[in-house]
Amino acid sequence: MASYQQQKQIESSFAGISSPAISGSDTLGTLQLIKKLGVGNAQVKAAFATILDNETRFMGAAALAVANNSAFASKVGSGMAGVLSLTELFKQRAETRVANSLIDASLDSLESTSLVTNLKEMKSGNKAIRELPGI
Repeated sequence: MASYQQQKQIESSFAGISSPAISGSDTLGTLQLIKKLGVGNAQVKAAFATILDNETRFMGAAALAVANNSAFASKVGSGMAGVLSLTELFKQRAETRVANSLIDASLDSLESTSLVTNLKEMKSGNKAIRELPGI
């Protein structure tokens, strides 16, 4: 059984949206500076633009949540610190959703395996198996 930390690392690797160990505002400032200075070739610039877009998308969602939802604002605060903490929470949640959808798709492929087929055949003779969801 994987630890919680291992699970989070796996989710992060699936989604590829984790920010480095610096705050969201530091990331945005660095990305804006790189964009302004025009560092790198077209391919590098496009990669940084993608990262900048991803960061601002999560930060924008967090800002809207804090501004429009008093429950968020009361828990994380209504200022930039609250927006940044909620941004990280949104990223973590998105990573979990991406990982879960990949895992669910893999598990859905089990429908064609003999295990499920055998359980369906046994269904009529065993009440416990009959009551299993999805079988």
